Amino acid sequence: MPNELNTENSIVTIIIEMTYKEDVQIIKKIIKEESGTFTVSKVNRFEFFLNEDQQKATIIETFEDGDIFDEIAEKLLEISVNPKLLDIFEIKQIVVLGKVSSDFKEKIRSLGADFRDTVGGFSTDTKIPVVPDPGLIYGVHTYGDIYKYSSLIRDSS
Repeated sequence: MPNELNTENSIVTIIIEMTYKEDVQIIKKIIKEESGTFTVSKVNRFEFFLNEDQQKATIIETFEDGDIFDEIAEKLLEISVNPKLLDIFEIKQIVVLGKVSSDFKEKIRSLGADFRDTVGGFSTDTKIPVVPDPGLIYGVHTYGDIYKYSSLIRDSS
């Protein structure tokens, strides 16, 4: 199935921006130990990112759809009151990208979440072989997979 520009999808992404107060080695250890405790069903991506110079951390979670947002809301609320994490991290911002229910919004509104609905774009759904064809444009995903973007090229001839 080719990529379709501006087609609505059910994917929801949650971005949590934080600062941290501990040594970066302690932070890395905690991330590796605690990452498994935050897993929920239908998660496609759960990653931590660090800016060691500015002592900033980002969590990015991507979900197939919003069917499990009661579970996700509970996890977010647990994180926000977990004493171990509160001693180390301060949540600065939570951004929820994609279509979510009003119930979910209400549950995590106390965390100051910013909700943004999808208005356009595309999502890659076609993987291609690693051997590039010089006649096409490719994008490299952060995991090293190569995706074909040729469907976006207009033939000007």
